[in-house]
Amino acid sequence: MAIRKKQIEVNDSQEFQLFRLIEEVATNNDFKFEDVMEIFRQATERAFVKNIDKSAEIVLVPNFENKVVKMFNTTGEVVEDDFEFNEETPEEKLIYITISDARKLNDHAMLSDQIDIPFTFADLPNKINVAVLNDYKQELKAKQKDKIVAKYAQMIGQKVDAKVLTRNKNGSYNVAFEDQVTAFLPANKVNEKLNLQPGKFIPVYIEAIDEDSKLSIISVTTTSNTELHDLLFTEIPEIQNGDLLIVGIQRVAGLRAKVALKANPDRKIDFDIIGTVLGEYASRLNAISETLGGEKIDLIKYADNKLEYIKNALAPAKLLDVISVTEEGVEKIYAISRDSDINIAIGKKGVNIDLASRLTGSKITVLKASDAIAKGLSFRKAEEFDKHYFKSTERNKTSKTTRTLKNIDLFIDTDALFNDFNNELDEFGNEVVAENKPKAKSPKKKQINLQDLDSLFDEDAIKANANLESLTDYDFISEIEKYDDEFDKDDESELDDEQSDAEKEAKAKKVLKEFKNTKVELKDFKVDDDLASYGLSDALNVDDLASDDWE
Repeated sequence: MAIRKKQIEVNDSQEFQLFRLIEEVATNNDFKFEDVMEIFRQATERAFVKNIDKSAEIVLVPNFENKVVKMFNTTGEVVEDDFEFNEETPEEKLIYITISDARKLNDHAMLSDQIDIPFTFADLPNKINVAVLNDYKQELKAKQKDKIVAKYAQMIGQKVDAKVLTRNKNGSYNVAFEDQVTAFLPANKVNEKLNLQPGKFIPVYIEAIDEDSKLSIISVTTTSNTELHDLLFTEIPEIQNGDLLIVGIQRVAGLRAKVALKANPDRKIDFDIIGTVLGEYASRLNAISETLGGEKIDLIKYADNKLEYIKNALAPAKLLDVISVTEEGVEKIYAISRDSDINIAIGKKGVNIDLASRLTGSKITVLKASDAIAKGLSFRKAEEFDKHYFKSTERNKTSKTTRTLKNIDLFIDTDALFNDFNNELDEFGNEVVAENKPKAKSPKKKQINLQDLDSLFDEDAIKANANLESLTDYDFISEIEKYDDEFDKDDESELDDEQSDAEKEAKAKKVLKEFKNTKVELKDFKVDDDLASYGLSDALNVDDLASDDWE
């Protein structure tokens, strides 16, 4: 009798535990109690049919007052009391019940009747219990997945807060939403400028749902274009009210973003609304940039003309031209840049050209002006690069005079000048020989005036002088300022401080005048024979003196 009582207590305890398990799962997942219980029933029936009785039908009956769940096999059969059960297969008692035990359940039970036989997991072999538990977990997970898909499939592109759980070895993260649903943050969707410490809540955007994933079926991102769209919509009234339309957004999160804008064609706007936004809301744009971890934001003016749109999209680079050519039947887009601006057009790690290509939907190739000319491409302002008007130099400690001479060197035929200088030295040598002869009465030395200076130069030198004077007709400063860029401000500031055109003309003429005067003074130079025999070679070649070495 005591044994029977103990068995009943065990059964009651298991039935209570089953009720509590179903209740907790339903509460935590926001499921109905009956739905979770049905999952458990199906898992039990499948194991029962497979291992015990192929015709078995299992039911679970809850008692909410007593908080228990009872299990029954409804296809049990009533047998004689002397029915011999196989001790090696105790599960037979889940299929058959003696008439005496049956009438304890139902006073009207008869032999061969079909009857509900109660059981607990304690009555089942261990392998069946394991099978039931695994099946239950699998089905429960499937139901959880269905619910997650139903909820979050409608939220793709939306922002939610997520708690950082762990960082994986490959740089990805596991995060959890407020409802404890977990999500996966891939390494290539991580904004490196954000602080992703475990336990920290961060804003993420739901990007995709993969129902076949064995881990988290939701993937999120911290680099969504929608994030920037939402911030611009919040901070810029003209975007909120529809005066400005966002045509497209492309980002490399934390580094740079490009946003194409255009005025709403359905509204009458007679001013530069994009320029207004840039000026009036600069502080708000800076605030957006700070929110995104210092990400630079380029607002691009959209254009229906593809080439103009591409040129705008490559800002801050100031291009000479954007052209479209057909090569081997394929259209190619070339963005022509000044040689000194090529790095700006491409951007750090290629970010600028990559974003511009994605924004415009075009494959863009950036070329230096010199390379475009070598390639035979025709582009606007190409004629300016057939000659080397000026060259950029590294900042150094050379004087302004040296830098002036280097610029002049680009226009003067220095070979002609130095050849003339060699001829003058030959004349000096002849004069030295003449001085060693007995002195004869010589005519009074003719006074050389400025008008006679040209006679000291041959035709090439005179042409060089003309070239030098023509230099003043070309405005270096305005040309440089025309292609000013933020990356070259330090270097160009030196050019901005140069004198006026008149001062430059005077300086250039002064340099040439001093050069000529030097030649005149050399005619009066008397050679020290001792010094000449000591170190002066008759084979002195002044052609080795190149202007490029005047530093």
